[in-house]
Amino acid sequence: MTSGVVGKSGTIFRITPAGVLTVLYAPVHQFFSYPPLFYKGRLIDTLIAAGKKINGVLFSLAGYPNGPWVVYVWHIFGSTPSDGAGPSGSLILGRDGKLYGTTSGGGTASLGTVYSVDPTTHQVSVLASFTGPQPLGRPIDGLLQAKDDNFYGGTEGSIGSGPGAIFKVTSAGKIGMFHKFSNNADPSGPLIQASDGNFYGTNSFGLHPDSVFRLTTAGVFTVLYSFSATVYTAGVIEGPNHDLYGMTGFGGTANKGTIFKLAKDGSSFTVLHNFSDGSVPNDGEYPNGTLLVGTDNNLYGVTETGGSAGFGTVFRISP
Repeated sequence: MTSGVVGKSGTIFRITPAGVLTVLYAPVHQFFSYPPLFYKGRLIDTLIAAGKKINGVLFSLAGYPNGPWVVYVWHIFGSTPSDGAGPSGSLILGRDGKLYGTTSGGGTASLGTVYSVDPTTHQVSVLASFTGPQPLGRPIDGLLQAKDDNFYGGTEGSIGSGPGAIFKVTSAGKIGMFHKFSNNADPSGPLIQASDGNFYGTNSFGLHPDSVFRLTTAGVFTVLYSFSATVYTAGVIEGPNHDLYGMTGFGGTANKGTIFKLAKDGSSFTVLHNFSDGSVPNDGEYPNGTLLVGTDNNLYGVTETGGSAGFGTVFRISP
């Protein structure tokens, strides 16, 4: 999926292993929050309308496998009391069969919500409303359901005056602080729980450069690697060899982004690729979002610009 911004709608697309790309949905005057969730032959995502008084739309795209793909509106945020505004992050599938997501605003204190969606009836229910004080509010980057069945996610801090945090929400809707960042740093991508049971993520936009961190289930925080500048990290994934992989939107030899590998104990850090350094023609510029592991165990991602037409690329790299 391409990520849209205000004034640029973006698209949801499908690409085959041979590189054949098909646009499935291209909205007008609306933009996507995050990549869609593929669930039982449907793509489920949220939209925000640019320049309109609308709090966001939850929708599905149906048409798998051969199309045509049709948009179905499941929920308009703000249509029920305190259901939230400004959906943020991709939806996830919970172990109870419901879908879960967050909004960055709305709710009982206008600080956001954690909501669930019944994928059969499309009914949206608020699991929890953030009530502050900051940084316990304004969630970003979606949720992770951990092995303890609790939900974890990140919040942004007060702009210029306070850091963000990692929060925990129980299945009963109780919100708690799991970790508060320092130096005005915010989490800058979705949290993962790796095979060793620990949580991993990235933070950015603080007084110090971006970093990759580890959080134990007891909440012990460790910086595994600090970059030399703010390079716009967006989370990490665990690769098939159990190392961590991520991208930077800037930095590298051409200052147009990198792909990196990091050992989970922080003992080794390797730049696997510098975008637009000439080593791979038309490889793209400014990678965006997180990587994903394909069924072939290769890593896949996208860039915002560059490529043969200058509008970005979908790339593959061996771990």
